[in-house]
Amino acid sequence: MLDILTHFLAQDIYGITRLVCRKWYKMIRTHSFVHAHLQRSAHGILIQNLASIKTQMSFMSIRQGRIEITRLSYEPGYEIWCSCNVLTVGVDSSWRHVNTQHLSLEANKCLISCPLSTVGFVHWTRRGIYVLTLNIETEIITQYRVPTCCGEGFEYYYFSAVRYLSLLIKRGGFSWEVWEMKPESGEWTKVTSIDLEAQKCTIEHLICERDASFKLIGFACCRLEPVGWLKYRQVLVFYVRKPRLCIAYNVHSKEIELIELDSKSNAFLAHRNGLVWLDGC
Repeated sequence: MLDILTHFLAQDIYGITRLVCRKWYKMIRTHSFVHAHLQRSAHGILIQNLASIKTQMSFMSIRQGRIEITRLSYEPGYEIWCSCNVLTVGVDSSWRHVNTQHLSLEANKCLISCPLSTVGFVHWTRRGIYVLTLNIETEIITQYRVPTCCGEGFEYYYFSAVRYLSLLIKRGGFSWEVWEMKPESGEWTKVTSIDLEAQKCTIEHLICERDASFKLIGFACCRLEPVGWLKYRQVLVFYVRKPRLCIAYNVHSKEIELIELDSKSNAFLAHRNGLVWLDGC
């Protein structure tokens, strides 16, 4: 039974076990179950509607080869924040600062950005030539240079990709280079390139079918903004602000799928839908 439950969605597990029996309710709060469920939980994108007075959040993921959006319920006024004070607990349970004296002044500026996490590491990025990476086990923070092609005139976007730090470099209106960094060494590798220029008319036609007003706007006043991976190296999501749509692009099959959102103002965060908040409760 324990193994079967780990295949359920987090929100379904919480609702079902509360109704079945107290034994199940206690079981899902154990560390072993929470960890086992997390290993099978889907990676996806958390979408927060910033235009609504009441907090509205959804989780976009891929299940059985299909893109799904699940609405999440939270208390009104609850908002998602991403922050880190660059502090860690040592073996003596006391708080202490992580040493940053060895970092350059330019690299230190990265610490004002919201961090991204990969397995065992935390990263700080911003528009510049460095990325900062904190090894959680050793408590050592290191500065790494970004690929040399990242310079003035280029736009670049960083995303958490489970074990890698993913970087998209915008080379043109509809073309990007995809890079990944190994957190252990800071080594960058170019993974692939994405060029949607040839599919521009197809994308515009699909958007116009959903929103006729887009004909008046067109791509002249619109842009595709990458917001994260639904499935790393395979499905990348772009945000089209004006008609409040997301475009899911399959890097391998070149297929395009449109996902309609509730508003034009949204925040996007990498997310894994687990039960970690119940661990130890």
